Amino acid sequence: MIRSIEFRAMNTTVMLAAEGERAIEGMQAAKIFIDECEQRFSRFLPASEVTELNHFAGEWVTISDELFEMLQLSVKYHQETNGLFDPTILRDLKRVGYDRSMDDIRLNGVKENSLESTPKVGSWNEPQSCSISLWMCAA
Repeated sequence: MIRSIEFRAMNTTVMLAAEGERAIEGMQAAKIFIDECEQRFSRFLPASEVTELNHFAGEWVTISDELFEMLQLSVKYHQETNGLFDPTILRDLKRVGYDRSMDDIRLNGVKENSLESTPKVGSWNEPQSCSISLWMCAA
């Protein structure tokens, strides 16, 4: 019999389905993994790795191997899509009101001053530039 669980994560409804003796156990493990990833990599949570990275933009900062891998993939996808995938649009997202989770925006609306024009600062830097050249250090 197919079993399923449903929960909210990353501002969306997630539904996991599986069958077999360990279906529930496997789905619970998957949910825990998704929850942990959200805690680590959401830009909306003050203690996340992404929030810390954004806070120290332009400075040297130690990051996890997983975040480093995500940055490497970001560079790859930016290149493969000729710039259509662009993880450097944070300032623009905030400018148009996407400064909180979509769940919070749906509940409380967009802040009035968030639609003010703000000049874009920063740009994508290829891996050889200082802003994304990262050293792999043993823990």
